[in-house]
Amino acid sequence: TGFVALWNLQADCTEDALRAALHEVDFEPEVIGRIGDTAGTFALVFREEYMASGITVAFNKLDPAKEILQDNGERIRAAKWSANAVEQWSDEHVPEFIKTGMSINVQRLTDQFIAL
Repeated sequence: TGFVALWNLQADCTEDALRAALHEVDFEPEVIGRIGDTAGTFALVFREEYMASGITVAFNKLDPAKEILQDNGERIRAAKWSANAVEQWSDEHVPEFIKTGMSINVQRLTDQFIAL
């Protein structure tokens, strides 16, 4: 299982719109959920960890002109999260509100994934 935080999306982006846009580029997470109350921030859960790694690389290297997703005026960012012995992020510059939001929501996301 792979977890990804995706942020700086357009404020009115919905889970359904994000799922449709990701489907267009062959990234299909099992679960999509908001991270806290901050608009444009989402957590994605993939069945396979390599998909989480792939989307992280793809979106951090994404040419903004491609317009796969609409940003909030800042570059769209993605970071892979894992909770082995301690929480670990693939990017050392993940904002604190994303880290906190993921920690708070990981059990809910995991429960949704298990229920599938």
